[in-house]
Amino acid sequence: MADDVPVVRIVDTLLKHAVLQNASDIHIEPQEDELLVRYRIDGILHDAMILPKNVSLSIIARIKVLSNLKLDEKRLPQDGRFKIDMNGEKVSFRVSTLPTYYGEKTVMRLLRETVSGLHWKACVFTVKDLRKFIPHLSQLRV
Repeated sequence: MADDVPVVRIVDTLLKHAVLQNASDIHIEPQEDELLVRYRIDGILHDAMILPKNVSLSIIARIKVLSNLKLDEKRLPQDGRFKIDMNGEKVSFRVSTLPTYYGEKTVMRLLRETVSGLHWKACVFTVKDLRKFIPHLSQLRV
């Protein structure tokens, strides 16, 4: 099936699926006979897709083009980045490629730009609780 689908659509699908599943990372790992795609969700790597080995070079090339990496460099690690806009949500991808025995491995970190961090005021801690975790707060007076 992957032979009939254009590589651009395969990569777009991988990216969108990772965003929809709230993945923090995408791992694209060449194996001896296949290309394994895994998503890190809540700290655990989950197998997402197994593709034929023959699409490996095209998929890595597409990701390198998106990330402004050198297409002809396969023997040294490279780092890059790109952004997508998915339904109004902006997502940045940090990309790392590195050589392995069976080909180049690619890891992409997803960074959502519209998600803000948790503000300290939203945490429900009493001063007594905070003193347990942070010793220098023992002088804190409220």
